[in-house]
Amino acid sequence: MNTTWGSAAPTLARRELLRVAGRLVRSDAPGCRSFPFRVPPGVARLGLVLHWEPWAKEWEEAAALRDALADNARRVGRPVEASDYPGLHRPKNFLSLAVYDPLGYRGTRHRLEGRQVVELDSEAATPGYEVRPLVPGRWRVAVAVRSMVSRGCCFELAVWGER
Repeated sequence: MNTTWGSAAPTLARRELLRVAGRLVRSDAPGCRSFPFRVPPGVARLGLVLHWEPWAKEWEEAAALRDALADNARRVGRPVEASDYPGLHRPKNFLSLAVYDPLGYRGTRHRLEGRQVVELDSEAATPGYEVRPLVPGRWRVAVAVRSMVSRGCCFELAVWGER
């Protein structure tokens, strides 16, 4: 299969190196799941995508409480401000993605979104990751569970290489 890496990149051969899906639960936090994969010689670019759902907890009880507080604020004649109730936010499941090559730690990215994309090559890297040549051999990606506010979440991790 041929594809491109971004809009300005030439067409390159892409090969999937790892695809794994699973479920994480509250007892996984704090913790880490590690997944090894091999980078063959000649790979010029690596891409990693981690996606998880749900990325935030829906709090029906918080919505009901927010409505009650809003009714109370209307009665006293003052608008409700979000800053009045700092505990009424949407807590998030927080995962991070660390990458290790045969030489050691390559970097980590911390994002509070439900999807992380990492791109690595010898001349550029996603912020949080080191720029250096892609060494063939055994690599490892670690999914760290920083916070799990829902009962659990499903995740999918994909890694590919391009020549």
